[in-house]
Parts: sequence; C-alpha cells; structure tokens
Amino acid sequence: MDKNKFFEVAIKVLAAEANQTELKQLASFLKDERYKQLFNQLEKEWNKNYRYSENKFDYQSGLQKLRSKIEQQKQTIDEQRFDLFLLNVRIVQVAAVVVFTLLIISLVAVFDTSESQISRFAETIQTNNQTDNTRLILPGNREIEIDTKESEINYLKSKVKVVVDDEKEIDRHADGNRTAYSTIIVPFGRRSKVVLADGSIVWLNSGSKLIYPANFTRKKREVFLEGEAMFDVSHHDDLPFVVVTRDIEVEVLGTVFNVCAYTDDACTSTVLEQGSVEINYAAANLFKQGKLRITPGTRVQYNPNNKEITQQQVDTKYYTSWKNGMLIYKNGHLPEIVKQLTRYYNREISISDESLSDRSFTGKLDLKDDVADVLATIAFVSSLKVNQTDNHFYIKQ
Repeated sequence: MDKNKFFEVAIKVLAAEANQTELKQLASFLKDERYKQLFNQLEKEWNKNYRYSENKFDYQSGLQKLRSKIEQQKQTIDEQRFDLFLLNVRIVQVAAVVVFTLLIISLVAVFDTSESQISRFAETIQTNNQTDNTRLILPGNREIEIDTKESEINYLKSKVKVVVDDEKEIDRHADGNRTAYSTIIVPFGRRSKVVLADGSIVWLNSGSKLIYPANFTRKKREVFLEGEAMFDVSHHDDLPFVVVTRDIEVEVLGTVFNVCAYTDDACTSTVLEQGSVEINYAAANLFKQGKLRITPGTRVQYNPNNKEITQQQVDTKYYTSWKNGMLIYKNGHLPEIVKQLTRYYNREISISDESLSDRSFTGKLDLKDDVADVLATIAFVSSLKVNQTDNHFYIKQ
C-alpha cells in the first residue's frame, strides 16, 4: 500500500472532507496495524492542534512553509522520498494549522526510514508455490529448484558463481546492478545452508525466506529474513551486517546469533551466542527508534503489537541446536514443540486435548529420525499417546 496515499486520505478524513471512496480506502489501510497506530497518533495531534482552534490555515502560505521545511529535511532524509511525497500527494485544501502539517512531515520521515529498500523488495516475492523444493531466485528472475532436503548454496569468492550442493555451478552476474537481489525460499520440511560472498554463513530453517543483494555495498551488508535463521557473520570493522525482519533490525560487525521471525508468531526473537549485536525496533513513541545492545547468552523478544521488548539470560543451545539437526528442550511447552515439528517435518500434528496445552517436555529430539519416532519419544517421556490417521498425527492423553 502507498504510504503517501494514506497520509492524503487520513487528512481528508480528519478534516471531514472525505468521500465514500476515501473512507473505504482509509478502512483498508487501517487493517494494517502500523497504519492504525499511525492514524491514532495523527488523530490525537489533530484534536490537540486543530479541533479547538478557530484559526484557519492559509493554504498557499502553508504550502510554502511545507516546501521550506522539506528543503531543511533534505540534509538528513533521502531527497527522493520527499520528492515522491510531493509528486503523489494531491493538493488538498483542508483547514489545518501549520504545526499539524509539519507533524505529518516528521511522521513521513519516521515511517519511511522504518521500511528499507530491501523490505519493500521482499513484499514483491511470491512464497506460495506448488513446488515442495527449495527455490533460489537470482537477479533477472532466474529461478533454480533444489530438490535436496538439506541443501547448501555457496557463493564463491574467486568466481562470480553460485555452487549448489557442491555440484551445480551457476553464473550469478547481476549486470552491474548493486541493488539487484537474490532470494532463497525454503519450504516447510526443508533446510538450507548458505555461504555468502563475504564468507558469512546462514543456516535457514524450514519455512524461511532470505533476501540479499547480488553485491554488498561498501556501506553495509543488509539481508532480509522471514522465518528462522542462524547467522555466523564474518567480521568487517567498517562494514556492518544488518538482518532486517518485518519488526526489528539486528546490526552486527561479526558474531553468531539466531533470529526467529515467522509471520505466524506473535513475537520476533533474537538469541546471541557470540559477539555483540544492536537491535533496532519501533518504540511505543512513534517519533523515536528503540535501540538495545545485548551480550552473549541473551534472548530478546519483541512484540510489534504493544511495542514491548524483553530480554533474559538463557542457555543458547535450546534455541540454536536445530542448526545441527537436534531440538533440545528444558520444560518446553508442548504447543511450541508441536509448532516447531510441524514446520520442520511439514506434517500435520495436532494436540487433541486442550488440557495438554500446559504440558512440558524435557529432552533431546534427533531430527534425522522419522517424525513418528520423534513423536513416540515425546509420548514415552511425557506419558502421552500418539495416534496417526493418514498423514495426520494426534497427541492424546
């Protein structure tokens, strides 16, 4: 959805000048939690600065002030984004005070910088596909299917090549375009190891998507993650490595950490094994960007709904062992274990009795075993039963 269109429609609605089409457009925007929170903030400022004021806004004068303010902002905010804002927002003569107009500019800046170019590109990638194989999409929409369950993709430093499973060499030329992106889509039931051109290693868990530039720029190394991945980042003092998710950004120079950012999870989490990372997130105050630097052995969870971030000291093996084909639990909640196994094996697993939602499991699960054997281990340790109907497994009392 177009952010600039949102601001235009929101102003009209607040000024009571919106038609039925624009009211429907706003309702569509507000289905997105980010736009909903943004509109609430706009409405609050509108009520405070305009509703109880008799002063009318001289449009031409206000427009000139708007342009002047934009010129001042160009030193710190991408000029093209503001030019796009001016081109796309139609001239709407609404009664408003100057302070509210300038508020919108600042909100555009905050909202725009929270969505990077790679995030916008990620929205264009289609993950729903009939194939159950891992997909590697290279610049120019060149797509390669990988049918191995545990695949490995290696970007050779000495050649402009990609090697798949130590066998197939693929040309990875990006036609000199630094902003060209490659995408790896790993479906449920598959996993992949990716060695990037800078030497960083990424282990992608089931149901994950990784997007990265064909060529890292000289300013930073930025990738986008949806799902779960373990990162072992090669160290470069002057070239930060940034993992972008839908909710947070994790910035490092060189370290080992896990990021879990599945779209069906309530929170996005980061577990730091080695080194140091800084987590950037949207704070409760729309005008501020939250930052948190953590040390090894820390797990951070961020809830995008209430903008709360929490941290705790943990034994990292419980969150990173999947990389080595094991799941290790200490009083792990049964519903979370079932969710992980469903993703890992791409099989339907259900808890038949709601009373089992509070049950926990302690032990190790070898993911090289068949799903039936893994569930049998859980059932034996926890004194439960597992029934199977076709390809669906049911955990019972």
